[in-house]
Amino acid sequence: MSLFRRTLPALRALSRSSIQNSDASSLRVAGCSDPITHDKLSDTGVLSRKKGFVIDMDGVVYHGSRLLPGAIEFIDWLECNDKQYLFLTNSSEKTKRELREKLSRLGLAVDEDRFHSSAEATASFLRSQYEVDTTEGKKGGSHHTGSCYVIGEAGLMHAIYMAGFSMNDVSPDYVVIGETRNYDFEKMETAARLVRKGARLIGTNIDIVDPSERGIIPAAGALLAPIELMTGAKAYYVGKPNPIVFIIL
Repeated sequence: MSLFRRTLPALRALSRSSIQNSDASSLRVAGCSDPITHDKLSDTGVLSRKKGFVIDMDGVVYHGSRLLPGAIEFIDWLECNDKQYLFLTNSSEKTKRELREKLSRLGLAVDEDRFHSSAEATASFLRSQYEVDTTEGKKGGSHHTGSCYVIGEAGLMHAIYMAGFSMNDVSPDYVVIGETRNYDFEKMETAARLVRKGARLIGTNIDIVDPSERGIIPAAGALLAPIELMTGAKAYYVGKPNPIVFIIL
């Protein structure tokens, strides 16, 4: 059961009538002009005493293109009570802008800086790891430009580029794999060959499946499994539950 479903009864009692009657078809801007006092939150228990929240997205805020019950009320409660919060998704498919636009289409307007994904976490980790390797002389010195062979969508590609890496399907430093609908035999073969040549295998997250409106769909862990089996290499997974994703935030 999601956090929203567990807290929904109390939040509905606390929310203003305009929020109670809202639906996902009407854009709701996160914010509050009438802060809710802690006295009115006694029935939410430990929730009201928390100062910050890290909120998953897939299967928690929405399923596919459907906003889950309680999401709007919960975010409004966070805003009204000056709580710090961040959306953290293990999915690496979308950029921050795309995540913001998706919530906007579902009826909730949230600032872009509220989002963090496994794509950004992976790119940050690779940048820090690469800096260590170059300092230790493992990558040919400071004149060498880090490169990756990436199997993934726009969110992961963008994050890798922004971290200063180039794309390389011949001799990359890293093979990085995240969620994608464009996974095929050729990409699997290329990834395995590059790992066997010495590239380090990196996964955006260890999840085997993701929820969707149609049921489960393959996640990064499922796409990495054949590469691990073919090469004998064990991927390093950056996303949740790896605590490094929270250190990078």
